[in-house]
Amino acid sequence: MDADRAVLWAILPEAGLARVDLSGTGRIEHRSTRAPIEAAARLEEGALLLADAEHRLVRIGPPGELEILSRLPGRVRRLAHDPVTGRVWAGGPAGLLLLEPEPARPEPVRRFRPQTLSREPVDALLLLPRSRLVLAFAGERIDSFDADEGRRLASAPLGTPAELVEADPEERLVVAASRKAGIASLIEASSGRVIGALAPEDGVEEIAIASGVPVPQLFVLEGETAINAFAAGYAPGDAAVAVTRGALDRLNRDELQGVIAHEFSHVLNGDMRLNI
Repeated sequence: MDADRAVLWAILPEAGLARVDLSGTGRIEHRSTRAPIEAAARLEEGALLLADAEHRLVRIGPPGELEILSRLPGRVRRLAHDPVTGRVWAGGPAGLLLLEPEPARPEPVRRFRPQTLSREPVDALLLLPRSRLVLAFAGERIDSFDADEGRRLASAPLGTPAELVEADPEERLVVAASRKAGIASLIEASSGRVIGALAPEDGVEEIAIASGVPVPQLFVLEGETAINAFAAGYAPGDAAVAVTRGALDRLNRDELQGVIAHEFSHVLNGDMRLNI
């Protein structure tokens, strides 16, 4: 959505866009594209940057004209435009690309020159403009890049691929969610290190129903390889249960449910308040 112009852009399932005027008229305009759109990012006011299935980087301005900015070496599913440097970061099956803006030309639209930083497929991409960091999620790994210099700073294990990523307003923590695994990892933005995770609630709801308490939040202590768990909170309504990565990796479903059920007894009896 373009807040300045009260315009909402919607990507259509087939090759096209819908432009909705939210200023009061509610007018809807359709813009046809030659190929389906696979990624989008906001550019300057009223303009969008698009990557389509034909490996083209395209700009669409407020009037709706499409202009090809660059040819991409492969398919791109994620785009992030850095307004500070003018660069575009792109990720997808083609790997991680850094698109450098070419020197200004007489024409008003600036072209981009793609540079491949990594050929490993990228599942998710996040630009942190305040921290000047770019996080690329490739398989079970997070790569951190300097947004100004374009160089890799660090790599850290993630544990499970992530498709949805979001940072807190101060860019200190990042949540990376995996649809397939049902796990949301909590990441320290400055280092790319996983410091915790919200675990799948497989079987937890059954225990909650049986014990008559609300379903607590379930967290994973990624750095702990031993089998352990604990409960925390003031009351059953705000309880949280944490289990170690070792418990998830070394116990089967029945054994894990037994460990979690034991922690539920602490929730039910109020024992967890003794630890606060």
